[in-house]
Amino acid sequence: MKKSILIGIIISSIFVLILGGYFLGKSSNESTKKESTINLEDVQPAKISGEPKEVYLKYRKEFDKAENFNELLVVMKKYGSSEYYGQLEQYTSASQEQRAVAQDFLDGLFLVLKNASPKTDDFTNIEQRIDGNSAILIVYTNLPQLTGNVRMIKENNYW
Repeated sequence: MKKSILIGIIISSIFVLILGGYFLGKSSNESTKKESTINLEDVQPAKISGEPKEVYLKYRKEFDKAENFNELLVVMKKYGSSEYYGQLEQYTSASQEQRAVAQDFLDGLFLVLKNASPKTDDFTNIEQRIDGNSAILIVYTNLPQLTGNVRMIKENNYW
């Protein structure tokens, strides 16, 4: 019984966070809203040599700088695996009208994601465990009870 109540509370909290992010995005001052067009065809993979930890830190610094959902998509294409390219292409190939309908929701989701994720400055340590072409990073932060795991895959000799 306690388990089902806890699950209900978690699901409700996630729903409230998404709605809150949506309405925060809608209520933001339109004059400060940065418009950006997205052209993922020009974005090339980062191809950074080095350890997974170094690549992740570079990704996170760019993630921290992203100011809207479209800028986040560019970062995702640059650092994401080829598995996600098809999903990104599907979004960018949608018509202007389809993207406009989804944009407010996506901007709200972006705000929730940015506010729920610790900033790079909050990281205190990153441990990496490499096993062939995959790596697990354990990210420790100075925030109470917040530690995360990141899974990375090596593709074409790049993390």
